[in-house]
Amino acid sequence: MKEKEDDVVVNKQTHYAVDFDEKQLPNNSKLLSEVVKSSNPPTDALFVYKYLMDRGLDFYDKFYWSTDPYMKINERVIIPFYANGKLVGYTARIIKNYDNVPKYYSVVQPGYIYNFDHLYKDRKYLIITEGVLDALAIDSVSSLGNKLTQGQIELINSIGKTVIVCPDRDKSGGNLIDVAVENNWLVSFPQWEENVKDCAEAVSKYGRLYTVQSVINGAIGNVAKIKVLKTIGATNG
Repeated sequence: MKEKEDDVVVNKQTHYAVDFDEKQLPNNSKLLSEVVKSSNPPTDALFVYKYLMDRGLDFYDKFYWSTDPYMKINERVIIPFYANGKLVGYTARIIKNYDNVPKYYSVVQPGYIYNFDHLYKDRKYLIITEGVLDALAIDSVSSLGNKLTQGQIELINSIGKTVIVCPDRDKSGGNLIDVAVENNWLVSFPQWEENVKDCAEAVSKYGRLYTVQSVINGAIGNVAKIKVLKTIGATNG
């Protein structure tokens, strides 16, 4: 008689059920790399590409640019948002400073985390940055600002990875630190020079590999130490 087989319990990582509507990029959007290689590229597009070159981000070939003058989109670099393999929004970062013109113009859906599909990569650490360009620079995810919604927090906690928050080194970064402490995440205080304020600037100065390693090496979980470093201004150099 065949013996009854032992029950086997298999732990499987399940993708968090988050569905987003499909969206469109601004009118007349084209890949920036293709625009600048054309026979007569627009001056605005060249300045946008130069902005990326100066920050060491021109390696990424999925930036877009548009001729649309609305909200000065023609003076912005457009960064698409993807989730589950589809376009679900974007942010457009202006390259100049204007009064009464926001730095970012975004179409973002509730609960979205930039580089959403990266959440499920086979990695030990999940590094969270504030800015999209910072996440791009080190191939991580972004909270799209210095705050996280409860839905975003639950999504991050469902992944089962070691979470490292790397806030910008300014006063606004303190908000993300508070969220990290509340959720028992690590907070990174990398040993960068004082004038380096975020991951994108660090990559431009030190390179990606060094920057990622410095974020991991600078991560701490001791709440007392985190609060001391936050209070004395470690996040602003």
